[in-house]
Amino acid sequence: MKRRLNVRAIPWIVPAVMIHLASCESCDCNESKPEPEPEPEPAYESGGCLDFDCGLGYEDGGEWTDLHDHDFHDDLDTLTTEEELDIVDDDAPPEECNGIDDDGNGTVDDIDGAFRCGDACCNGVESKLTCPGDCNCEAPSTPVLLSPRNGESIRSQTPPFSWLPSSGNCGEAFYELEVDDSCEMASFRDCPFPATEVRERGIESTSFTAETELPINDTPPYVRRYYWRVRSCYFSTLCSSWSDNRYVDVGRSERDLNGDGIGDFSIGVEEAYGTDPGRGKVFVFYVKEAGIDDSPSLVLSDTTGDEDAGFGIDVSMDGDLNGDGFCDLVAGAESRDGEAQDEGACIIYYGSETGIRAEAAIVVENPDHKTWSRFCSSLASGGDLNGDGFHDLVVGARTMDGVARAEGFVYVFYGSASGLPETPDAVLFNEQHAAGGQFGLSLSTNGDLNGDGFGDLVVGAPFQGGDIEDMGKVHVYFGSPGGVLQPPSLILENPADSSGHFGSSVSSGGDLNSDGYDDLIVGAEREEGAAAGEGAVIAYHGAATGPSASDFFFVKSPEPEVVQAMGSSVGFIGDVNVDGLEDWATGAPGVTGEMGRLYIFLGSDVEFSLLPDFTVPGPVQWFGYDIMGVGDVNHDGTSDLVVIGYPESGLKTAYVYHATEYCCTLDLP
Repeated sequence: MKRRLNVRAIPWIVPAVMIHLASCESCDCNESKPEPEPEPEPAYESGGCLDFDCGLGYEDGGEWTDLHDHDFHDDLDTLTTEEELDIVDDDAPPEECNGIDDDGNGTVDDIDGAFRCGDACCNGVESKLTCPGDCNCEAPSTPVLLSPRNGESIRSQTPPFSWLPSSGNCGEAFYELEVDDSCEMASFRDCPFPATEVRERGIESTSFTAETELPINDTPPYVRRYYWRVRSCYFSTLCSSWSDNRYVDVGRSERDLNGDGIGDFSIGVEEAYGTDPGRGKVFVFYVKEAGIDDSPSLVLSDTTGDEDAGFGIDVSMDGDLNGDGFCDLVAGAESRDGEAQDEGACIIYYGSETGIRAEAAIVVENPDHKTWSRFCSSLASGGDLNGDGFHDLVVGARTMDGVARAEGFVYVFYGSASGLPETPDAVLFNEQHAAGGQFGLSLSTNGDLNGDGFGDLVVGAPFQGGDIEDMGKVHVYFGSPGGVLQPPSLILENPADSSGHFGSSVSSGGDLNSDGYDDLIVGAEREEGAAAGEGAVIAYHGAATGPSASDFFFVKSPEPEVVQAMGSSVGFIGDVNVDGLEDWATGAPGVTGEMGRLYIFLGSDVEFSLLPDFTVPGPVQWFGYDIMGVGDVNHDGTSDLVVIGYPESGLKTAYVYHATEYCCTLDLP
């Protein structure tokens, strides 16, 4: 193999570079530049005036000019004055003018040297200012924002911002970021950012985290809404348009009912006990700086007197439905009687500085008043589906009759400054009208699966048949300025082609591989494998076009002979091992006489784990029936969770875990 010497220019940063600009009276900048003294010579060849146009604002007359007197010095800091000899393989591919370092010598497009104006090649150390004849730059593309997603709550006052890289014809762009808290929520998409809190220029990566904390309110709610945008530039006068504006609530954890900055949680028990057997209750726990109290802060009951209403069958408190800075609580009562028997209803409790106002509860009735339709059997309130600055409420009626019996319906209510409307803004139904499919049994709105700035809706229909009965399907509806798009943007089918109840649980909103897109996990609690009914979980990564039906991870039960019904519950639980990546968990509560299990899977930007990283054995059978991430309630830096189980009494019991370590059992009186 032959070896040759290659001359490679070494870039140097110019503290006060003096370049002679020859007289350009005729706009002909082709005079030879004088030889600089002392040696070494500049690495670029003579071409006179560095090919500057005469209209760039530089003075004529042959005077030495300090580039630091101009705004363009940042674009010239890669001029070179030293040379280095490299040994380069003769077999290396020849350098081409293509924006790539073809010969691998560390310099892009150095066909005739690192810096050579007039060779019709805009290499990595030239720009439109230094070589306008070579670099006919166009503005780079507008960045696509990734995170935070619209409406996300972040307790840290130094939230990280990220976006996709821009493309263009002049090499790598740099980025400008603006963060503003003065926009009006009703018109934030058109806000010109009049009072920016953060204005950062020259960002070379596709992410930024401010060193100074963003201010938040000094009275409840201890949160402040910020709006942010990004653009890409080649230099100060050639930039893309600004990205769409997004908003993030800084200083607040999710599910913060009283605005103290700490996330709270609630547990619904549809068949309560004590003095009101049979009547459901909702137990509310306000988390304090000292942690969780063993006893609930507030107990809610259905005030209608209907003991069989199923009050507490599902509870959601992820969203701020009226935009006042406090999260709101919605409780389902799927069997509540109205104009029809067991038609169901939702009860809404708006948050405040003192917590939720139980006396001001608002009842949202079944709009169709059909018997046994189970309106409010499932709930989701954590997403902004139309991107208007308010979280929205999605309600499932899993056994609503339509074209087919018990096919199931889903109702969407868009939030506003006055709260929720009396009637739904959108009604969704199973396009295939599957009888008994229970479309809407599971719901999730916390994720933006295609990264377009609008929350997306995921609807499970676990009993919808295909080639095999009860295979199950999951319907994904992308959000838009007009709300959820119909028909569904994507229908996911059970990849195992079995009667697995695919869609028995769904969860979105976590980014497992840290690529900026929210991911989706789906439970199939009756999936068969080594044992009948062992269950499984199927995971899909988000992308610019949304999840792909053909790109999934099939997670089987690691202990099929011991526990079953894995996938009965799935959920993103935060970061339990403090590696900066989102983690997730699934419950496996089944098999008579055996204790349930909780399986925890750690997020990874390398590969998706098909085996649990932690197995948490339960103290009771049916442990893992439901799980919820509750943030860092004991302030040890790890995310904590609450796991629901059923002891022999048949009534729910709540167990608290600090990361993977058992803490305590909560009192549900």
